[in-house]
Amino acid sequence: MYKYFLIFLVLGFVHESSAQWVQLPSGTPNTLRSVYFTDANTGYVVGTQDTLLTTTDGGASWQRTYISAAFPQGIASVFFVNSNVGYISCSGGAMVKTLDAGVTWTFIQTSTTKDLLSLYFISVDTGYAVGAQGAIVRTYDGGNTWQTLVSSTTETLWSVCFTGPLNGFIVGGSGTLLKTNNGTTWSSQLMNTNAPLFCVHFVDSLTGFISGNQGKIYKTVNGGATWQSQISNVNTGLISIAFIDANVGYIVGGNAVGNVILYTSNGGATWTTQTSPVMTSYQAIHFPDQNVGYIVGLGGVILKLNLSLTAESPIRENSFTVFPNPANNNITVTWATPNVNTLTLSDATGRAVCTYNVSGTQAQLSLEGLASGVYFLSVNGEEKVVQKIIKQ
Repeated sequence: MYKYFLIFLVLGFVHESSAQWVQLPSGTPNTLRSVYFTDANTGYVVGTQDTLLTTTDGGASWQRTYISAAFPQGIASVFFVNSNVGYISCSGGAMVKTLDAGVTWTFIQTSTTKDLLSLYFISVDTGYAVGAQGAIVRTYDGGNTWQTLVSSTTETLWSVCFTGPLNGFIVGGSGTLLKTNNGTTWSSQLMNTNAPLFCVHFVDSLTGFISGNQGKIYKTVNGGATWQSQISNVNTGLISIAFIDANVGYIVGGNAVGNVILYTSNGGATWTTQTSPVMTSYQAIHFPDQNVGYIVGLGGVILKLNLSLTAESPIRENSFTVFPNPANNNITVTWATPNVNTLTLSDATGRAVCTYNVSGTQAQLSLEGLASGVYFLSVNGEEKVVQKIIKQ
């Protein structure tokens, strides 16, 4: 049985701009445990009750895919090697694999019957999975055959990550940190904590982060040779990590007495707690690129952050004025920038809802038919936003 920690956290403004997390319709009440996007628009989410959701429009809509095999404890983790080849780990040491971007899935039984909780593939052929009771399995042939590796622990292993073909890390219960430099033998590293460690994430071959219970965060800048503790200022479980680059990153987590999303813009030197009115349990966070991020969790909740939807763009935003704003049905946009041909309104998910052909230095735009909410104005098809508009 999976031993999942339910993460109750307050989710919201996690960027120093107008961008915010927006809830997307998932169409399911089931707990969602893992999310992976192969690009900003194409993504996969898995969870309990054999839930597998796919989207090709950046989460605006989701389709439920039914896998032929049934997994009573549900699906734990999803990982794609490229846009077509992906793997999902399931209960009982089982997996499913796709070669066609999720159109069809093939059942795989690995060399263990223990639940597999985390996946990492180095290439189309070589991959690792870890899970309950110290389970580590490896394939060299794209999942056709699997070998069980010795972990020398019976702790639950929550997360696996590789920085190269042979160098990998695994974290787990009771402060477990395992390291390999040959892909086969794993040695234990002392972390000076007995708290469960839930996630290991590397930005590059040298810079990595570990998060765990009791607000634990550790960072390495030398490829995992040593780890330094960071101050999170929280005492809750930190479950999943995503970094956009070496400086900008997020960690989600929490428990029944404290709920949190942490944000850093300086490589973890300081972490800021971000909050919002939305409260639920979150299990995973993933950024397919520097602009777009997704979080999934309890109750079928999926959230999206689009960092390109900010009013902090250097693209002549001061040259554009909108009146009235907020507005009901019509706005007047005036600009001093030359060569403006089109104006585009996008909703909070990044979906373009209206495009207007314009000329000169002023245009009246109709907002009729649009739902009340926040919209973003961009110019000539560029992603950068020049104004935020509120439709009443």
